[in-house]
Amino acid sequence: MASWRLRALAFAVDFLVLSVAVRVLVVVAVRGPFTVGSSTQPRLSPDAWKAVGLEILAWLAYFAFLEGMGRGQTLGKRFAGIGVRDARTGGTIGAGRALGRRFVFGTLFSLFFVPGIIDGLSPLWDPMRRSWHDHVAGSCVVDLR
Repeated sequence: MASWRLRALAFAVDFLVLSVAVRVLVVVAVRGPFTVGSSTQPRLSPDAWKAVGLEILAWLAYFAFLEGMGRGQTLGKRFAGIGVRDARTGGTIGAGRALGRRFVFGTLFSLFFVPGIIDGLSPLWDPMRRSWHDHVAGSCVVDLR
């Protein structure tokens, strides 16, 4: 199984790559002010909501397709030499399960910050080095080097 350090390295690389790529995508796709209203009562414009939705879709698609198919590796995981596999068979998990895996991960961080941190740290004490989102998806992250 992949070490927590390799998983963290892969996530850092993916975060950097996606942050830049998605920001460019949003700027190109959504033009217009992101806030409207007065200076004391700003609110998100319709374009800002489009940008948020586009960002979420881009992140989910990136992980669903790259972790679920082919080598089971995002760019960060490829850099770190690790990949996502089915915990029982060792094969790929498919885009649907990879999407569910990333959805659980993102939901824990976005809506329930502390459980998201615990999920990210859980491979440190799990006997199979699996996080909560791995348990939900029936996946594991393996060292491919």
